[in-house]
Amino acid sequence: MIAEFNITSFFGHFHPVLVHLPIGILLLAFCFQLLSFFDRYRKLKSAVKPSLFIGMLSAVAAAVSGYYLSLEGGYDEGLLTQHKWMGFATAGLALIIYLFNRKYSFITKDDRMKAVTILFFPLVILLTWTGHLGGSITHGDDFLFQSGDASNDSENVKIRRIQISNIDEAE
Repeated sequence: MIAEFNITSFFGHFHPVLVHLPIGILLLAFCFQLLSFFDRYRKLKSAVKPSLFIGMLSAVAAAVSGYYLSLEGGYDEGLLTQHKWMGFATAGLALIIYLFNRKYSFITKDDRMKAVTILFFPLVILLTWTGHLGGSITHGDDFLFQSGDASNDSENVKIRRIQISNIDEAE
């Protein structure tokens, strides 16, 4: 029997891999932007644009792949809807920041640097909130504040040891 290949499903299954790229890269771009205000790290300014570009592209890829994954169903609809729109907003804001940061932007260089820096703050909030919602979808609502001991309650775990005399009869 030959399985039917579905390109949207295939691309959607890359969402768990792709979703981590924009988080790391856009946070790195934000750090470069902030550090570039200090004389000692002024040269990092040249790293903001390429990292922002790669982060923006990966955010778009993560949003699109997440949309395709959502079409398969099986997720909490309320959380999924919030996560989806926050993901699209994150990708859109990353695109807007990238466009503001371009050399041929319609605003002056000083205003552009201020605008990009100011817009990075809501982007970081969106990244954090979207990531939290995604984690809630995959790990449950209380995952962030759940104690590590709750899932490993040793008092309720019973280990059953079986003596195996013949390895072929092992379960």
